[in-house]
Amino acid sequence: MQRRQAPGTLNNLWEFPGGKIEKNEKAIDAARREVFEEMGLDLSNIPLIDFKIYQYQFEDRCISLNVYLAQLENVKSVGHIGEWFQIKYTVQSQNFKGKIPPANHQIIDELCCYLKKKFKSGEWDFSGENNGDG
Repeated sequence: MQRRQAPGTLNNLWEFPGGKIEKNEKAIDAARREVFEEMGLDLSNIPLIDFKIYQYQFEDRCISLNVYLAQLENVKSVGHIGEWFQIKYTVQSQNFKGKIPPANHQIIDELCCYLKKKFKSGEWDFSGENNGDG
């Protein structure tokens, strides 16, 4: 995530990489572009899972958040404005209250449930990096 530095209610909150979809650009291509621009990670050859589209209503606008998942191994911070955060299944987004936009709480909480289910069923194997608790 990276901190938003812009006037408004989201100023200084941590956000996932993202931005507007450019004309004639597919949402998945925009996701790859934004992650590269904001985190320096090239996802062009990484399969992405189309997780969900979230609609979120602000006071002045409605936005759609297209969420994609990628399984990456041994990813470290790349020195850009972004930072990696560990999220545990047991507390989900609770540790981020007041630190992330409200829409991101819903995304993190649903994502934790989804990944825990996938891990427990054996569909995703994280090579022993955790025991399913976090």
